[in-house]
Amino acid sequence: MRIPLLLVPTVVLSVAIILSPSSARTSAQSIARLTAPYETGDPGQRLYVRQGCYQCHGLAGQGSILSGPPLSASRLDDTSFRRYVRNPKGAMPPYTSWALPDDDLGQIERFVRLLQAGRPYTAVPALAKVAASGARPNTANTVADGEALYRRNCAVCHGAAREGGIAPNLIKEGKNRDASAIAALILDPPEGMPSLTPDPLSKAETDAVARFVATPS
Repeated sequence: MRIPLLLVPTVVLSVAIILSPSSARTSAQSIARLTAPYETGDPGQRLYVRQGCYQCHGLAGQGSILSGPPLSASRLDDTSFRRYVRNPKGAMPPYTSWALPDDDLGQIERFVRLLQAGRPYTAVPALAKVAASGARPNTANTVADGEALYRRNCAVCHGAAREGGIAPNLIKEGKNRDASAIAALILDPPEGMPSLTPDPLSKAETDAVARFVATPS
């Protein structure tokens, strides 16, 4: 079908408006107005907010079990951190170098590295009271389900379904190592793997994770 010549300038004009620098500036200004209340003078924090990181990980990197893991105690080295941001797993969107240049990512990483670790639960009166009553589930005597512990501490690198990511696939790990060997590996991790014991995983919790990883999926 031929397009009438009369319509061509209108179409071109519409595209020009969409792609015009002034339109892009307006969009950037709109974002700035929305995020300004959450920004500080730190350039890394400002990028962290404008890129939307705070919406899942919190303004202080405290994270949430519903939206994203805490960043205030990140154990990923520089290479792993950047690799994960570029090619994440789960619900996190990928941040390509086109959307987030390397220099900007470096500023965000610097900000994340400076975040203070969250307060221990005993510092929160209401939680400390619950713990004192013996209701805290993750004690050495009442170890939480190994799968839940794995998802909270290991899935960010190995994948929620053990499918791998920035760290190896663990789906068939049980064929290569039994639970005790997997636990030993967690207790004495190889280069590039973060140390998870004694914090955040106790010895009993490490054993629970190892038993889960050794179980065929």
